[in-house]
Amino acid sequence: MRTSSISVKHIIWFACLVILFICAFGQIVSAQDNAPHAATISISGIIDKPEARILAKSIKSAHENGATLIILLINTPGGDLESTRQMVGSIYDSSLPIATFVWPSGSQAASAGTFLLAAGHLAAMAPSTNVGAATPVSITGEDLPETIADKATQDASSFLRGIARNRDRNVQAYEETVTKAKAYSEIEALDAGLINVISDDPQQLLIDIDGYVINEEEKEIELNTADLVIKPIQPGFLDRFLQFLANPNIALILLAIGFVGILIELINPGGFVAGITGIAAIVLALVALGNLPVNWMGFLLIGLAAVLFYIEVQASGLGIAGLIGGALFILGAILLFGGFSQTDLNGPSFMANIWVFVGISIAIGLVMIVLIKASLDARKNRYKPDEKVTVGQIAKTITDLNPTGTVYFSSEEWSAISETGLLIKSDSQVVITNKDKLILKVRAVD
Repeated sequence: MRTSSISVKHIIWFACLVILFICAFGQIVSAQDNAPHAATISISGIIDKPEARILAKSIKSAHENGATLIILLINTPGGDLESTRQMVGSIYDSSLPIATFVWPSGSQAASAGTFLLAAGHLAAMAPSTNVGAATPVSITGEDLPETIADKATQDASSFLRGIARNRDRNVQAYEETVTKAKAYSEIEALDAGLINVISDDPQQLLIDIDGYVINEEEKEIELNTADLVIKPIQPGFLDRFLQFLANPNIALILLAIGFVGILIELINPGGFVAGITGIAAIVLALVALGNLPVNWMGFLLIGLAAVLFYIEVQASGLGIAGLIGGALFILGAILLFGGFSQTDLNGPSFMANIWVFVGISIAIGLVMIVLIKASLDARKNRYKPDEKVTVGQIAKTITDLNPTGTVYFSSEEWSAISETGLLIKSDSQVVITNKDKLILKVRAVD
């Protein structure tokens, strides 16, 4: 008994020590997290709305966690101009100095990335990187019509001039990346006054910019960065998921799955799996489209195509509604990502891959064939005379027979006619006396 008591005491003391250690360790970790450091934020891939949200959240997180400097690591082929404006605004609004850095070697700050590089308090590039080629193009990646191109170029160049002037960089050199689609290597960019320094990596950058003086709100701030540790800021799961969805191919696939799922549920109700899957896919597709520069008329045409597909399945497979629906689906998919309602910087195309589109079209075509065949078979079986119908069996009237109406027999509704021509009230039992194809001849039960 005594041994058991000592054992329990030991366990209690050990538990208390563990709790105290965890609390102390947690305070140390918290203190370390809030210790002065340089936070790195990576901008890679296409610049779009999710990327703009990630940057804004990451800058806020860096400030809350005690960072004294943010290093924005850039490797992008370009993207959406409106999202670029938002990201530049986030950089301007930062209370912490931001060093924009094209890294690692082989990376680029092309088109929209040029604006981000210019917006930093300090701009840097790694060896074997490049910046520039920021001429606006359409969302398809093709050249804009001349009038629209002139307006878009003037808009983009004035925006970039303002950024360069604000950061005291070579305004003309930056402007030519838009007006002449000029691009610079890291050495050319340094010589032209586009950047402040060339560094091998973020740690070397901290050494290279130590002692630099930046101007922030008419104040001169000297950077003390040589001894800072680097802590990367990673986007959360939701941000990564939204970034994954913001892909034209993913959006188009989700749309196709959504409309097919809802179509199957409408044709064959009660299973719920197809309907729930379809609704979920449509919701995710709308989230994806909300983060992409799209022409919503294309979405409406795809929705109309789905309605026509439903009509086709319900109308005995005549073919007209299906053909029109197929044409509208193709037109809608093209317009969805191929209009000129948005202007993007010279970078990646926001159109879905042609082979993804072809694959979806073939898949929908096969699904339609299966659904039409199933509908025709069901209709044929539904109206096939029931071989079990024999004279003398009992049916029940659903409506008045005066002399024609409807009766319920063998778990089905049948057209019926009163053999005598006399009125037979609804909800009455009748005897089957004959059958003419799909019409039963009946008389009232005596």
